[in-house]
Parts: sequence; C-alpha cells; structure tokens
Amino acid sequence: MIPIGVKGIDEMLEGGAPINARILFAMEPMADGQIFLIHMLAEALSEGKRCCVIIPHTTPDVYLYDLSTAGFDIAGHRDQILFFDQTEWMAMKKRYPDAKKFHKEFKNHIRRVCTENGATFVFVYFDMVYEALGLSQGLAALDFSDMPDAPLLVVELLNFGGAPLIRSCSGESGFDLVVSIRSGYNYIPFFNFFTIEHCSWTTVPHRSIPYILTGTSIAPYISKIVVTGPAQSGKSTFVANASDHGLSVDGTDMRGVSTTVAMDLGRLTWQGFDITLYGTPGYSRFDPIISQLVRRAMGVILLIDVTRPDTLPRAKDLLIATRGSALPLIVVATKSDLPHEMTEADIRRELGIRQAVGVHFISCLDKTAVRTIVSSLIEHITLFSYDEGEEPPTPGTFGNGA
Repeated sequence: MIPIGVKGIDEMLEGGAPINARILFAMEPMADGQIFLIHMLAEALSEGKRCCVIIPHTTPDVYLYDLSTAGFDIAGHRDQILFFDQTEWMAMKKRYPDAKKFHKEFKNHIRRVCTENGATFVFVYFDMVYEALGLSQGLAALDFSDMPDAPLLVVELLNFGGAPLIRSCSGESGFDLVVSIRSGYNYIPFFNFFTIEHCSWTTVPHRSIPYILTGTSIAPYISKIVVTGPAQSGKSTFVANASDHGLSVDGTDMRGVSTTVAMDLGRLTWQGFDITLYGTPGYSRFDPIISQLVRRAMGVILLIDVTRPDTLPRAKDLLIATRGSALPLIVVATKSDLPHEMTEADIRRELGIRQAVGVHFISCLDKTAVRTIVSSLIEHITLFSYDEGEEPPTPGTFGNGA
C-alpha cells in the first residue's frame, strides 16, 4: 500500500492506496486543499520515488518556490522529479492545434517520460488539461492501465461541477479513490472538510472530516463541542474527565455551592481529532453569554440530572439556546449511579427529542463512560452533512423537534 500521507485518510483506507491506483482530490473553489496533492508528492519523494509532475500553469522554479513558502522544501529531490511544465504545454498546444492530435501527443509524451525514466508516480494539476480536452478525454490521456508497470496517478482538480462531477469521476471509468475537499459555512462559520466519496478497494463510511492546516500538516479538527445542562448537572466534572487538560471559572451560588459562572474549558485529542470542549453555565442569569459560547460549535452534549426531574424544563431551554436542533446532539442522563426514577421515555417526552437522538445514562465520575460519549458525538459529527446546497437537517434527526 502507498500512504496518502494525510492523517485520517490513511487510517480509513487501511494504510493507503494500492500500487497503480488512480486518485482524485477534487476541491471546491473556496476550499483550502492544495496541500493534499503536495503532501502525497512529498511522501513519495521522501521514499525515493521518481515522480512525473504535470504543471501546465507554471514553471518548475515558480512551483518549487511556492511549495517552499508553504513549508515543503523539495528542491533537494529535484533529480527525482520529471516536470511537464507550462513551456512544454504551450509549445505542444501550438504544434497540435487539433484537439484529437493534441490528446494523442500529450498521452504518448507522458507515457514515454514515465517509461524511459522509471517514474512510478504521476501528479497532475488537471484544470488546464480539463479545459483543453474535457473530462473524459483528459482522463483518457492519463490512462496508464495497459502499461506493464503503470504509475500511480494523483490528480488535483478545481471542482466547479459539484456532485455530478464527483459521480462521473467515480466507478469503473474513473478513479479508484475520490476525495472531495470542501468548505462549510451553513451551520458553522467557515471551515474546511474532506470526504472520501469513493474507494474501490475497501468500504469506507461517507464521513465529512473537518480539518485545519498546521504548518505542513492536515489535522482533523473539531473546533468546539458545547457541553450544556442545568446547574449542578455535572458539566464541570464531565468536561474535566473528558479533557487531557482544562480549566473552570467557578463561583458560589446563594447556598454556597460551587457553580460555573463563565465556562468550563477543556482540550483533548481523541480519535485523531483536536477538540475543544466548552461547558456553559447552568443558571438562567448567565444565558446572555451562551450565544457567544456556542459560536462555531459543531456538536452539543446536553446533561440531565436524573435525580432532578424538575430541571427538565430548564434543560429544554438550554437545548434551544445552544441550537441543539441544528447540530449533532447527544443527551446524557448523569448521576445514574444514584437512586432515581427518571426514564429515557421521560427525557424524550419532556425535551421533545426524537428516537435518533442518543440518550445515555452514566455517572460523570466514570471517565471511560465520559470518553465514550465524546466518541459517540464525534461519530455523529463526521456523519453530519455540512453541504451548503442541502436542506437543513430535519428537526429531531440530531436535535429536538416534534
């Protein structure tokens, strides 16, 4: 298997891609995803592979400089790279103005370069090839399947065609692996996420993985999970036991009981994600700050004290305040190790949540149980649709609603 070199993708693909695979990174215009192809190129070069890099839009010197400014200094591997650059592209187009002749010469030239120089990878910036030849002919020009030692093909394409283009690139006539790279800003302010749309060699769940760029790394990233619930429902304990490290801004109520007056803040790394947890205050007098705490949240954990059924109306108010109906949601019935009569049916009825919303009975003192809740919400978040063009989620699918 050949590693893709991106944390999160290689794990889902059972180690990477097979030799001779055809891989497409399809980017939406607003998404910041050029690093995916570059990452795989850097991985291949570091392993001593010879690579043909097709850059019809620029020259090798400019390309290498741009990569160095992004933190990828591959100039030391220059002897491993066979460039087909802007100069050669324009000269070939001028020499063969007929599209069919150009297609044939372009295909033969790339195959000849790979064969004569032992290139085992071909990296293509496909936009100008697509413009000159169209999708089907452009891909046909890069079909090496009949070659005895076919190189692995990696293509980057700016996707103006949306889902129809993704479908046309998947399956028998297209790529073995299709990864879409998109931006989301419908439910959460702008962020990037990638989705494995198609894989020919293993079954992969259709997940949307948010990420951030940290230097030259692509890090799966969940910007914020909000932990909310009525006062004394266990939020501070939950955040503390879920976190690798954190803090709480506490005060005391009229009875002298410690309570959160600003927020609980925790950070953890879990299932490859860097996650920030924000615990909201439980008392209604702090509600004005909740709208600020939930900004950029990608999921909500609502805590219910099973020994206090009288707090369920307050829990419902917090569910509304944190936009639980629009985001992935889990309801956690805390203090379940204590005597109580509250049932799951009671919680669902009082909160108005549907069957799809998970209700879990735990003690927040049980760190394993707390981490299981976080894991379950990550599952919801990665399966959630952040597509701008899609309808908002039906109330109750992840949140509340009749």
